[in-house]
Amino acid sequence: MINKEFISSAIGTSIAAVGTAIQTDEVLRYVSLIITILGGLVTLLTGIIGLIIRIRRWYRKAMEDGRIDNEELEELGSIVKEGVDEGKQTLETIKNKKGETK
Repeated sequence: MINKEFISSAIGTSIAAVGTAIQTDEVLRYVSLIITILGGLVTLLTGIIGLIIRIRRWYRKAMEDGRIDNEELEELGSIVKEGVDEGKQTLETIKNKKGETK
């Protein structure tokens, strides 16, 4: 025969197990969120470094003749616009991932 102590012990253990499972899920969500944000920041940083490298290459090429003309300035504007658009897309991805985790 099952006594009251065994039943109350089983109920208490069950409640603790459910609480632990819920807490673990929540902790894993936060870990996932942090990893997502860090990954996005690394991607953003990589994009910024790539943009700097492209601007540096543009500058070397533009200064070969000793001056920068309008066509070269338009090319610089295009390079910067592409870099900014990539950065916005990365930030939007981070924001969407953050919203999914909540």
